[in-house]
Amino acid sequence: MTRKRLFYIISTLVLGAAAIISTTVSFHRASKATTPSAVGSPFTGESSMSSADPPENSEGPWPSCVNKTSEQCIQYIKSLVGEEANSMSFKVIGEYDFVTMDYRTDRVWIRTNTNGIVTVVPRRG
Repeated sequence: MTRKRLFYIISTLVLGAAAIISTTVSFHRASKATTPSAVGSPFTGESSMSSADPPENSEGPWPSCVNKTSEQCIQYIKSLVGEEANSMSFKVIGEYDFVTMDYRTDRVWIRTNTNGIVTVVPRRG
């Protein structure tokens, strides 16, 4: 392999890696800026809801569901939503389960631990 060819391969790899890192950092910053403050971390169960946040309503998110069973959470959300609950889909999933990224207002994700206790603030999506 010639020296010129080797230089070309190495510089292409370096520039490609720099582009990937730049894109990743930009995406991470953009997703942080658009993440609702009530969602918190899907892996730790932390929520950034404060006492100054507005009361829960039918649109969600529903921080009161954390530390309840999934069934209690579903009943609570249905009581807030009313008639719309008949057309909604409640998806109970594990704390670390992957989910589809399409956003649907008629779907509520409820993340639970192995004991069936809600660990992350449920939200539409």
